Amino acid sequence: MSSDIDPGRTVITQVALHVIVRGLEMALTPHELDELELYDLEEVERPPGYTDMKNMIGKFPVLTRRGYHHVWVASALEADHYLELVWAGVEELNTQCLEIRAELSDGSVRVRRPDALTRLDGTTAVIDITSENGLDEGKAASFDLTADVCASIGWGYLVGSDKTLSRTRRANLNYLTSVEDIDIEPPGIDPGRTVRDLAAAYGGGSQGRMLAHAALWRQHYWINMERPLEDTSKLVRRAPAAVLFPWEPV
Repeated sequence: MSSDIDPGRTVITQVALHVIVRGLEMALTPHELDELELYDLEEVERPPGYTDMKNMIGKFPVLTRRGYHHVWVASALEADHYLELVWAGVEELNTQCLEIRAELSDGSVRVRRPDALTRLDGTTAVIDITSENGLDEGKAASFDLTADVCASIGWGYLVGSDKTLSRTRRANLNYLTSVEDIDIEPPGIDPGRTVRDLAAAYGGGSQGRMLAHAALWRQHYWINMERPLEDTSKLVRRAPAAVLFPWEPV
């Protein structure tokens, strides 16, 4: 990752997307990559160790619309953001699987390996996760370049941080993953009632509570995810706010 990028001084003239498929390195156009399933892409590198976040290098299971898949993560913060994406209903998610090579108008080439690629509603998006403490000028410049690259090829670019995903929300989501395999239909409870009422509509007891939590995971109902999940949590009409935001180059 290069840090001496001045988006105001240079213009992107060419973009190459390097991936590895079945052990073969390929340089693809955005259209060619969009024709592949993200799960077919192998890692271009293992996650690096962080100095600004607690390391947790390993494989993380995600359940998307296309089934279970294990992806590389380097921190709990990354894992929790990927969990948020899974909860949002992404079709595909893969990590450490892309190398971007951008040729600039001054003749230089910048190389970036973003954290992840995802697809939601048919749109491909690049993702980076960072801690606020680790977001220095060099990293911000790299994010600026990535945003410019993605805009030039019609992709989205999202950045998440420890400021956008609260500890409470992370705890709630991790708890709800225990029921992610349960496919449940909504019982017709109106918003304004509580999780306890939802559990009662499913028959009450521990079984009813489990099904109520499954309904929350399936987003048949929502609660305020910024407060701890309890039986008294009120069901709300509006979906939770997004926690990954488009990066705006400065």
